[in-house]
Amino acid sequence: MFNNYQDIFFAVVGDVHGYMYTMIRLLQQWENHSSQKLAFILQVGDFEPHRHEADLATMDAPKKYRKLGDFPDFYEQRAIFP
Repeated sequence: MFNNYQDIFFAVVGDVHGYMYTMIRLLQQWENHSSQKLAFILQVGDFEPHRHEADLATMDAPKKYRKLGDFPDFYEQRAIFP
């Protein structure tokens, strides 16, 4: 009765800490290596989508951990998520 099924591949990503390009690169490497496409990505943990320096002021962490990351490129539409 349920003979027509497809495998669905997804990723769980955690603690990106604002480094979107690294996340994308690693996910694309997995797709290329496995010859599979990810259907969706579940992001858990610290994503930290800080748009600018003023956003960092709201981050509850020691100053040495306050880094802007890559998210401004996506927020300003200089980059897009695939």
